[in-house]
Amino acid sequence: MRDLPGRRGPLNIRSRGGDRYTASVRIPTDRDGMQGRQCPKRDCKPRYFKVKPGTGCDRKQACCPYCGHEAGHQKFSTPSQTRYAKDLAMREFEQRVPKMVEDSLREELGLRRGQRKKDLGFGLSLELRGSRPVPRRLVRPPVEERLKRDLACPGCKLQFAVFGIATWCPDCGDDVFLAAVDAEFTVVQAILGDVSTRRERLGERVASRDVENALEDVVSTFEAVIRKMVLRALLERGDSRENAAEKLRKKGNCFQSVARGSRESVDLLQEDLFSGLTAVEVSEIERSFEARHPVTHNAGVVDRKYLDKTGSREREGGEVRISVAQVERCVELCLRVVRGFHGRLFHRPEV
Repeated sequence: MRDLPGRRGPLNIRSRGGDRYTASVRIPTDRDGMQGRQCPKRDCKPRYFKVKPGTGCDRKQACCPYCGHEAGHQKFSTPSQTRYAKDLAMREFEQRVPKMVEDSLREELGLRRGQRKKDLGFGLSLELRGSRPVPRRLVRPPVEERLKRDLACPGCKLQFAVFGIATWCPDCGDDVFLAAVDAEFTVVQAILGDVSTRRERLGERVASRDVENALEDVVSTFEAVIRKMVLRALLERGDSRENAAEKLRKKGNCFQSVARGSRESVDLLQEDLFSGLTAVEVSEIERSFEARHPVTHNAGVVDRKYLDKTGSREREGGEVRISVAQVERCVELCLRVVRGFHGRLFHRPEV
């Protein structure tokens, strides 16, 4: 992945008189060695991402990890980088051009080094007077945003960072969606792996809350991932972005429920979201999804709605019981659902 915007392409500046000056500008990286990028398509959201120069395959084209739009690397420079490059070039212009003009005049007038005045005869003389040096322009480096999701393309090994979940590699353009999903669930697994330590240090309630939060993260991540896949599938099947977004809006948070998610995925795409699971596995994931309801909406207290939906023998009014093993199993099943659904929608083999 190459630097932006001038490592291999100079920035051209024109003076008011039309003279053209060329300056090669290399954009600095942030403290993590990353450079910002911005998708040139205005309707792309969220547009901004980062890449690490020196990694990847260095294609001539860059790719937006969100919408898949491809264009030359220069097109992906951010407004902050463009401002920096222009300011830097203008500073060079202001510092170097006056001296170039003075040297040219000296040559034309035949003035020796150190000579500033020339007798033209007939009582006439010409004197070359220097002006006060132009103050050195202050150039602020590009301002880059902090991104929390660092990824590496399984194919070209590009290191990059995004908002949300990436679909495409910014360098080689490969589909990296499943790798991005794995990274999201890896965070949950790391939290679960630390529960016993947190229990020893901070007590049972903190550890239980960690497990509950992990389950909430699993369900909300699963919903976001499935919605992103459904939107992509609708677009690839010919729907406009507005129409596809409206279809999803009408479905609400249906993918937080196994029964509704199964029904609505068939309605939208003629593809059952959970068709890759056995009946027993569907029951397992459904019970975990439903356990999120008392955690999120009832302070973890078992209510009649939860008992009716799950058939659980837990006591109404007691605290819902969620174990680390249950959430780990839910992560495993969610990943299988996502991989299978992705393979069926986009003709990729299951991983």
